Amino acid sequence: IYCQYFQQLRNRKYSTIMFKQTNNKFLILLVVVLALSNIALLSILIFQKPQSHSKKKYREERMKNFLVKDIGLSASQMATYDALYKTHKQSMELLFDSMRTGGNQNFELLGKKGFSDSAINVVVNRSAVQQKIVDQKVLAHFKEIRNICSGEQKARFDSGISKLFFKKEQKQKR
Repeated sequence: IYCQYFQQLRNRKYSTIMFKQTNNKFLILLVVVLALSNIALLSILIFQKPQSHSKKKYREERMKNFLVKDIGLSASQMATYDALYKTHKQSMELLFDSMRTGGNQNFELLGKKGFSDSAINVVVNRSAVQQKIVDQKVLAHFKEIRNICSGEQKARFDSGISKLFFKKEQKQKR
């Protein structure tokens, strides 16, 4: 009986060691897989080009294609458009920079006022005013583009501008 007890004890000891070794191998494998997935994710984030720049470039090219192909602007009209676009882009960048600064101030105000209803209303009203300014600048820019068009081009611009911006929504409704 005494020998059997030691034999069972020794078998348990070896099975526990075997279980720990198997468990350790699994944990090592898991750590390696997680490390590799983290490296892959970081490399994607670091080496992938920012999407916002490609979207901006796509919108710019889409507008130029619309003006040349659909409206039929000449080379001199496109040169005027390029100058208008450059000026508009600079003014919008300044506006968005100030909006970012204002956004930080808005959240500071909300934090100081404990997200009270009155503070929320102030922030919403500020945002509405800023959005109104953005909309006015964009629509004024479209008006400037329209002004460089001839009479026939203006008619094509008027009928085509909504298709340019709402093309995706029209496809989704079908």
